[in-house]
Amino acid sequence: MKYFITAEITDGEIEYTYNFVLSCEKKDLDEKLHNYFKDFFGEETKFEAGYYSTFMRKLGITKKEEISDEDFKILKKYITEI
Repeated sequence: MKYFITAEITDGEIEYTYNFVLSCEKKDLDEKLHNYFKDFFGEETKFEAGYYSTFMRKLGITKKEEISDEDFKILKKYITEI
């Protein structure tokens, strides 16, 4: 299954939106998200009601939506796949 993920990231005074696709089984989605953003932010990231690191970064996942292969082909040029 493929999931379209939208993450709202705050890094100090900078805020941005990050869109990407994860390919995994539904039961593995939260763990895969956790591991990805732990790598993204660094080892100090905590996985709680959001994601936080020691560098004042904050992450909120605002969308975890399953998408079809057809939709993925349309979105592919606009997103990052991991």
